[in-house]
Amino acid sequence: MLGCRNKTIHSKGNVGQIEWVNLGDHPYTGIFKGGDSGYVRFSVAAPVDIITPKLLPGMGVKFLRDGVDSANFVAMFSVDGQKSLNFFENDWSNHIPTPQTKALIPLLLRFKTGSDYIQTVGLSEMASFTQEGVYEGPVFPFSLRFEPSGDWEFPEKTYLKSFEKYLQTIPEGALLYNIYAMDKPAELGGTEKKIGQMKTKTKLVTSRWGDDHMYFRH
Repeated sequence: MLGCRNKTIHSKGNVGQIEWVNLGDHPYTGIFKGGDSGYVRFSVAAPVDIITPKLLPGMGVKFLRDGVDSANFVAMFSVDGQKSLNFFENDWSNHIPTPQTKALIPLLLRFKTGSDYIQTVGLSEMASFTQEGVYEGPVFPFSLRFEPSGDWEFPEKTYLKSFEKYLQTIPEGALLYNIYAMDKPAELGGTEKKIGQMKTKTKLVTSRWGDDHMYFRH
């Protein structure tokens, strides 16, 4: 297909439809008010190392909206990865910690050709339009934290099957994450509040289209 590029990282994963459940009592606009037209793609940034062990999980999130571009963001625990094969071992954020692995320096330099803020993904577009495509003067949090619900725990050290197979065991209607928003940087007195939940609307399936042609703007 013309116009598509190869995914050199996060090349394999699972895709499913999701719902953003708004818990209210916050000022944030757009999709932060809730939406049921979302998609998540769970993937890993490097091949799974079952010997060490080591896993580099992350997700891309996309919400479709009437008549306007979709809202997108990505989130991870760390580009250095984690010493557990459990996909839901750690909280994730759209603000990713500075990498500690020297081998990642060339990748960071490549990312810096596009932005000086390579550790963060902005949220203003998420807040600009509702799912119905209605513009709202965007009010958005500084950052998001995704806390695993605890309902889905996978092996930490030894895989009996691939991570894709484990993700396929999560059913429709599952609570994946509790979502917390930081209103401003902690250094400026920011506070965190639980504002929503992410739930599945379908199973998380493997998809050649998702791997080869589904992209998330960030």
